[in-house]
Amino acid sequence: VAPGSDGVVTVDGEGSQWQVNYDEGFEIDTGLYSGVMVVGGYGEGLLTVGDGAEVTVDDVIFVGGYPPEELEFDANAVGYEPDGVGTITVTGTDAALTAGGLQVGVFGQGTLNILSGGHVTTEDAVVGVGPDSIGTVLVDHAASTWENTESMVVGAYGEGTMTVSGGGHVAVGEVLYIGGVDLNEFELDVSYEGDPNGTGTITVTGADSLVEAFAIGVG
Repeated sequence: VAPGSDGVVTVDGEGSQWQVNYDEGFEIDTGLYSGVMVVGGYGEGLLTVGDGAEVTVDDVIFVGGYPPEELEFDANAVGYEPDGVGTITVTGTDAALTAGGLQVGVFGQGTLNILSGGHVTTEDAVVGVGPDSIGTVLVDHAASTWENTESMVVGAYGEGTMTVSGGGHVAVGEVLYIGGVDLNEFELDVSYEGDPNGTGTITVTGADSLVEAFAIGVG
């Protein structure tokens, strides 16, 4: 949470679960948000989901910084921009991460690794969200999958990179935007100055590796 801090969470083993739930009553009573996860807000955060474990986040996961406006948090109270370093690794048979939204590289540097049969399921996703951010995704292994039911952006305002290798599979239910995005078509959680004309790179390598989408926009 704080600048210079380190946080490590491991959820591992069949039947192990971590749920971050949305609770409207809690939000009304406290004025705080629920159903949101931040990995590497100001410091360095690491989340590992291992064999058979499940992590579920009702709303959105921010990896590598987060937008203070979205969480109604006063960044000036800390004195630093929330530009931390965050890494999520989902690895092993039936390891699963499920979230409403996933933003990798918000103000800082974010990494998502899906390895050795891990599974990630999201509604929408952005890799390389804010200016000067870096978002990196690796999907590797024949049984590793990322299913995104709506649209996905790789390189919104920042730099987004995705590598799918070793038979990995990424499926996007609507539009996959690579290198910028039309804000009339895809709504970001926060707005930045200028146009979202980031840099996006997707590399698909190795037998049976696949990225598929209903439509793809490049540049």
